[in-house]
Amino acid sequence: MTDTIRTITELQALLADNNTAQISAQDLRDAVKSLIDIYITPVTGPAYEITVDDRLLHVAYTNTGVCAITWPTAQITDGREIDIKDADGNASVNNITITPASGLIEGIASYTIGLDSMSVTVYCLGGNLFVK
Repeated sequence: MTDTIRTITELQALLADNNTAQISAQDLRDAVKSLIDIYITPVTGPAYEITVDDRLLHVAYTNTGVCAITWPTAQITDGREIDIKDADGNASVNNITITPASGLIEGIASYTIGLDSMSVTVYCLGGNLFVK
């Protein structure tokens, strides 16, 4: 059997009020694997918009150019955290900029990762973003 990593939306549909025990053994394995695994999203272009399934952004673009990450308003929910990593190790030359569509990040309009191989954890609280 091959385990499948499912999105949060797929898991909610699969496991929603399962009172009749109609979930298969494979579906249960997929659910457990999905909940345990870290979602790693490769970012390989100059722009990326955060999605509901993002947990860790692996930014492999700083050897090519700058990267702009936008955090949409719908994804700014209290308690949400996302790790962002300069995977290419060249952010001092080609920065990674994180910009919320609404609210602020660390009290300003955008936050810049400008150190090579740097990683940050960004979390949401009260409609704003903060860096751990």
